[in-house]
Amino acid sequence: MSAETQNILQVLELRIAAMSEIAESLSLAGAAIASCDIDSLEGRIADQEVLCTKISALDAQLEAMQARQSCRDDAAQSQSGGCSGEIERGNLRDTLSRLREAHERVKVLNASHADLLRRSRRTVRALAHAYQAVSNGIYSDPAINPTPIGERV
Repeated sequence: MSAETQNILQVLELRIAAMSEIAESLSLAGAAIASCDIDSLEGRIADQEVLCTKISALDAQLEAMQARQSCRDDAAQSQSGGCSGEIERGNLRDTLSRLREAHERVKVLNASHADLLRRSRRTVRALAHAYQAVSNGIYSDPAINPTPIGERV
């Protein structure tokens, strides 16, 4: 297996690991929302931002490596077909398959997380409206009817 192919596989493995970490973070963020643990939710969001930055850097690295590998493959293809090329392609196929699975898991969790956030926003909005409706009858706005200083107790 060529050194460049090994490097690509290593970067893909790092990306798979980062995608798994994001999936875990999304699951924990959902649990934090369900338990109203805002501090934990904010921590998960910060983790996700770091992981997204890491994945973005890995993607840029992969694109550069793949471009170099593509140029080499074109040159090497004319020279030999060999058994090692099949092994490399098999390893690459397996790794890409695992990457697709990790990506799909994150996609599903992300959609679930977005639904949970939408429901939470609706709940907060409904509670705010209910509170506003109840508080309008109970409490008067002190700015509307200022009490003269002499009448305050």
